[in-house]
Formats: sequence, structure tokens, C-alpha cells
Amino acid sequence: FKTEDAGTTWRNVSDGFLKTSSVGALAVSDSDPSVIYAGMGEATIRIDISHGDGVYKSTDGGETWTHCG
Repeated sequence: FKTEDAGTTWRNVSDGFLKTSSVGALAVSDSDPSVIYAGMGEATIRIDISHGDGVYKSTDGGETWTHCG
């Protein structure tokens, strides 16, 4: 999801890009805020855990994503 109004409204931008719905970590580049990394999956073992499939990178503020591994 992405917000452009400080969180008042959110738009789903991940459909078709991410293979799992569980994002365990996000990192935004200090030098270029349009570069975002998303680590998929969860580290905490729970009954409803979602296993991840690696790291994704966006270079356009979350509009599109590339699987990095």
C-alpha cells in the first residue's frame, strides 16, 4: 500500500508484484526516497506465519517491484 497524504488514504500498489502478503521489513533509501526495499516473510514463529520469498526493490516509490533474491 502507498499513501501520498500522510496516511489519510492508502492505495494498493503491490497486486501482481509480490508473491507473498507478509512484509517483514521495509527500508527507504536516505539519498533517494523513491528507492525502497521490502524483506518478505516474518522472523517470529507463530501459528499464522507467512514464509517469505526474499527481498524486493522498487525504484519508483513502490509503483513497481523487482525480486532481488
